[in-house]
Parts: sequence; structure tokens; C-alpha cells
Amino acid sequence: MFLCRKGTPVKNSTYDTALFKICDKAKIPRFSMHILRHTFATRCIEAGMKPKTLQMLLGHSNIGITMNLYVHTTEEEKKKEMDLVAEALMAM
Repeated sequence: MFLCRKGTPVKNSTYDTALFKICDKAKIPRFSMHILRHTFATRCIEAGMKPKTLQMLLGHSNIGITMNLYVHTTEEEKKKEMDLVAEALMAM
């Protein structure tokens, strides 16, 4: 649950319903706020944010939750990392 500006709880489904309408209007596949949270976490790490900072932003008490459940490695990131390894090996 999130809190609205007046301090009263709002169900996640309320946000999802609004987000689904936006997706439908934009003619893109629907996704939930929870998926958006995972995407945010992944993009923050890809952009160089420190994991501890991300942990605090997401409100997790344990860094393992942040890094193991919320941050995902994309195929593009895997390729980029492997290219770095290949460059290092070629420089030897």
C-alpha cells in the first residue's frame, strides 16, 4: 500500500487500474506498479547507483532483497560485461 498526500492508505490495485488505462490508451502491453518498481531498480543499478542507496530508496531492510529479488540482469548488460572481459583478455 501507498499513502496518498492526506495520509490515508491507497491500495496498489488503485494505481494498477490507472496504469492499465494508460497502457490501453497508449496501445502497449499492460504492466503493474510492481513490475515498474523492478524495472526502476534494474535501471538504477545499470546507471551506476550504489546498491545501498537503492536499498534505502526502495525501503528494504535487507540489501539481499534489493539485489536478489528486485534487480535483474538484461541480455544487453550481460553482453556489455562480456565485451569488457574480451577487451581485457585481448590487452594481455
